[in-house]
Amino acid sequence: QAPAAQQKARQLYAVQDEDKHLVLGVVMRADFPIYRRSDDLGEYYVIYKADTLRIMAEKYLAENRQNLVNLMHEEDSDVDGVQMVQYFIKDTARGVVPAGFDDIADGSLFAEFHVTNEDVWAAIKDGTYRGFSLEGVFDLVPETDKDFVQNVVDILDGAFSRLFRNQPNKFNAMKKKGLLTRLAAALVQ
Repeated sequence: QAPAAQQKARQLYAVQDEDKHLVLGVVMRADFPIYRRSDDLGEYYVIYKADTLRIMAEKYLAENRQNLVNLMHEEDSDVDGVQMVQYFIKDTARGVVPAGFDDIADGSLFAEFHVTNEDVWAAIKDGTYRGFSLEGVFDLVPETDKDFVQNVVDILDGAFSRLFRNQPNKFNAMKKKGLLTRLAAALVQ
């Protein structure tokens, strides 16, 4: 996750029914830049296309992973008492639009969980967690179509501006050098 100055921490789930302990949220956002940093590649952004998310969702279910839940991707942090009850892809044209998530792109993956684990439920209620994440091992494929990359940057310019709002000089310098283009979509899959 990006430093706080670069990526606004936003809660991406909502309690659907407090009495029944149901929570709904975004699992993977389509067409949204996700900040990453590694020793091998440095700083970059990953953007998952909607068709890639659909493939991931189908594989996840085919492998019966829907009730394998851990905390913060930490090793040995599996928890019991968290069961998936819904799993769907946002599709405005078909009327599949969860309330309160209007700014999330079509093609994004959502899930609703029933939480019977009281410790996990308390942490959800107090805001300890900001949302869900799909865990997996992914191949990063550099995007080589420069026109596509530029289109992504143009479309997401507002998103990148917000990510760098506390560092406008860095954002403008990166954009001017064409670095933002490479960082933004060099690893689009």
